[in-house]
Amino acid sequence: MVPHAPRLLLTVEALRRVEANTLPHHPLMERAGTFLADHLMSWAAKGHPIVFLCGPGNNGGDGLVAARLLRARGFDPEVIAIPHPQRPADAAAAWQGWLATGGSVHPEPPALLPGERQAVIVDACFGIGLTRPIAPPYAHWIEWANCQNAHRIAVDIPSGLDADAGTSLGPVTFCAAETVTFLADKPGLHTADGPDYAGEVAVATLAVDAELAPWYQRSAFPVTNEQAACAPAPSQAGLLLAPSLFSPWLKPRPHNTHKGHYGHAVVIGGATGMVGAVHLAARAALMLGAGKVSAIALSKTAARFDPLAPEVMWPQQLPGDATALAIGPGLGRTSDSIAWLHALVDHPAPIVIDADALNLTASAPTLAQRIAQRRHLTVITPHPGEAARLLGVTTTEVQEQRIAAAHRLATQLGAVVVLKGCGAIIAEPNGHWAINPSGHGGMASGGMGDALAGLIAALLAQGWPPFPAAACATLLHGAAAEELSATGIGPAGLTASETLAAARALFNQWCRDSASTRQPAQSPSDSPSSR
Repeated sequence: MVPHAPRLLLTVEALRRVEANTLPHHPLMERAGTFLADHLMSWAAKGHPIVFLCGPGNNGGDGLVAARLLRARGFDPEVIAIPHPQRPADAAAAWQGWLATGGSVHPEPPALLPGERQAVIVDACFGIGLTRPIAPPYAHWIEWANCQNAHRIAVDIPSGLDADAGTSLGPVTFCAAETVTFLADKPGLHTADGPDYAGEVAVATLAVDAELAPWYQRSAFPVTNEQAACAPAPSQAGLLLAPSLFSPWLKPRPHNTHKGHYGHAVVIGGATGMVGAVHLAARAALMLGAGKVSAIALSKTAARFDPLAPEVMWPQQLPGDATALAIGPGLGRTSDSIAWLHALVDHPAPIVIDADALNLTASAPTLAQRIAQRRHLTVITPHPGEAARLLGVTTTEVQEQRIAAAHRLATQLGAVVVLKGCGAIIAEPNGHWAINPSGHGGMASGGMGDALAGLIAALLAQGWPPFPAAACATLLHGAAAEELSATGIGPAGLTASETLAAARALFNQWCRDSASTRQPAQSPSDSPSSR
């Protein structure tokens, strides 16, 4: 779901740097355990049994501190843990602190949890440092937890999930209903397998805002094209998208205006048998406010008229006043499609390259070089398979390192990249990146990519810079699908066409909200916020 405010996302490398700067001055484990204990109080106060699964490292230490504090408040949590001779110093102190209160540990979870009230299972086995599959006995504990009719909460990150890539590291990964994460949000909670394992995400910065402030500044994406060209950002910090990020461009329209102020979006595609794709992209551009929309279909037999969108024009040649182009929806891989792509690479308007236009680029190194050398704005929108072909790797390799793959593509082609899939990655050549939290499995249907290409083209036509245009359109598209599912339209059976009117309504609502608030992005705080 779309968060109320953008969130800082830090990779493991960045988090280790924050910890190194913080630990000499702040007792992070005690703060993390206190936040977790407070988070569990509503369950404990209602009599729900609390079971902690505590590993040998600092993640386990966080769980032990929370268990000690709950015990001090009069509750009786159960701790599943085993002695370990090489616990880090803080984790060893947490172990001794739990035992000093009279707490006991059990080497295995109970066969059955109490049935009177739903139990809460807290996964404090392994944190962000895990890079390999979980071994016994911890793997058995997690298998047990995933089979229980219990409310499951992960500490910092579900055990078995890669904190950067969001991929499951092995056959066993803790499946949480919610994750309480510390210092900053993690990219792996919001992309690839992450959303399926993390559930709702609450962030506690543990009162180290001064150490996090520089990372917030570095993660902010540029407002203008000039800033993008001269202000590189570290790849270790990104953003989780939210509508308030786009307040510089989300503005209600003045009364004294005309269609020329909102650009001319042109969509090229629609080869024989795939004309519907160009219809979808053109309708999307129309719905998101491009002043004029034209569609060029490569099919010789296609009707040059859309009865559902009679406003769309169907020229035979590229209009001279085009302010944004989208090529690829239903383009095919013919001599005509290759000729169109070669012709458009040198056009001065911003261009969205999608679908078969990307496949053609992957098969023609000279074309890829020309795209990389474009002086004009380029956005590419590959799904993982297309990204793999462009990079010369496997789809699995792309999915295992989604942020890195998006960065490589952005650098290689000199373009803003929307790497589609769960938790789409938006990246630009100078290192800025973001993750889209919106959308759901109902968007796994034909035509969704065509609709997205049209939405991006509409914003580019209206003068948006490419990174905000790509990011906002991606967030908007997924949020529209969520809105529809909330009313019973999907997820199963949701169509790309249905998302367009919902996206239009939501976009106008965001414009009104932005005009009424005009507030800066949320600063770090210890209040939990849900995805």
